[in-house]
Amino acid sequence: MTSSPSLATQFFNLSPVRRIDRWLNAMPHPSLVAEITSTHVAAAQWSKVGGHLEAYAVEPLPIGAVMASPVDANVIQPEAVRGALRKVLNRVPLRGAPIVLLIPDPVVRVFILPFETLPRSADEALPLLRWRLKKSVPFDVDETVVSWMRQTGKEGALEVVTAVARQRIVREYEDVLTPLDAK
Repeated sequence: MTSSPSLATQFFNLSPVRRIDRWLNAMPHPSLVAEITSTHVAAAQWSKVGGHLEAYAVEPLPIGAVMASPVDANVIQPEAVRGALRKVLNRVPLRGAPIVLLIPDPVVRVFILPFETLPRSADEALPLLRWRLKKSVPFDVDETVVSWMRQTGKEGALEVVTAVARQRIVREYEDVLTPLDAK
């Protein structure tokens, strides 16, 4: 018995095929990102061609306006946060681009879960992930936003990088952006 690579493996290992595969599986790169932290609001915009930074702005927040927590209310002073966002977005124009929102790290719990198999369908995978996370998060896992990504771990085992946050807390941050989107 020989251990030579299969024809499919040989084809995949061709440089152009690997580049196409990396491109198809690459994460999308947003052109406009806004960040809300407990100390400031920031925004950055990248050009669509070349991917260089075109504009950025940072505005401080009053102490206590945002209190990052995975379980308690976060946006304590929504009008202060909206005001800082308006100032930032006046210097980094929307131009119709969707906004990617970065929220504080303490809001999200990240886990690397080992699996033998995980269904490809999100409808089948999500309940399984929630079941695995049930004892690991300090809140009801059925009231969460869950995002995940497959990766190959040590020795080729399947691992799933999973990020989970309470829906109502994520909604607090999204609600601060909602009136700004209508501009």
